[in-house]
Amino acid sequence: MKSFFACAALSLMLTAARAVEPVPPTVESLNRIVHDLTLDLDEANETIADLRQRVETLEQRMGETFRLPSPFDTVEKRLESLEKDMDHLKRP
Repeated sequence: MKSFFACAALSLMLTAARAVEPVPPTVESLNRIVHDLTLDLDEANETIADLRQRVETLEQRMGETFRLPSPFDTVEKRLESLEKDMDHLKRP
């Protein structure tokens, strides 16, 4: 009886091991994967081109007024500057 269970267990392990072995991919499945990846790449390239166009448009709009942020350029200083400009414009 013990040998029967041993043989049955061995048979089940071999069957499970056989089921785990990977099936080699077919040419058709590889072609499908390549096609899907090509479509994804084309979509990514279109997105990048769109983003580059948007950046170019923003750069054209901002022109010379664009400058990198500075630690000396704070909101408070900018508000003070605007208030001075407003006072200057109010004067006759």
